[in-house]
Amino acid sequence: WWGNLSLRQATLTVNGQSLELPAGSQGTYDLTWGHRRPVQNWNWLSATGNARCRKTGACVPLSILSATDQPGALPVIDAAKNNVWLADVHYKLGELCFDYEILDAERRDTGPWRIHYLDDSQRMELNFAPGHRRRETRSIPLVYDVDFHQYYGDLTGEICLGGLVYDLEEVFALCEDSWMVM
Repeated sequence: WWGNLSLRQATLTVNGQSLELPAGSQGTYDLTWGHRRPVQNWNWLSATGNARCRKTGACVPLSILSATDQPGALPVIDAAKNNVWLADVHYKLGELCFDYEILDAERRDTGPWRIHYLDDSQRMELNFAPGHRRRETRSIPLVYDVDFHQYYGDLTGEICLGGLVYDLEEVFALCEDSWMVM
């Protein structure tokens, strides 16, 4: 289950400290249940913010959730977990392409990411600028091996859906580069 949120009222509490979140704050959620594959290798995108329609000038809420398997994932599953919400309209897309360069193999720092999609009637051309990174590595030989990376930053670009072109505005994104063998 994937979706997006627009808060009416909320309080975030971490380590006993509370922060009131302003009305209209946006977010996404991902509740994935099911069988865990023995070899996982994916890129993942979760983004929330606003998009402005070039034709009408209307600014609408935007949410993107995408998971794309990379070579080596086993077994191969064609799940097509690529979703975009513009205002209250949901669009299902085919597989997105994630292009980026690993600048430091030891730390797994990356340069900018290009995330794109094209079919006969839908198009997405996005640029992700990672600002912060979180890494989790764990290994027990012959049991499991995990090298999990989350990159946080800004997403810019344009989306063409439903015959209209939208420019992204103030979009925060989380991208993942993950390898797990279990």
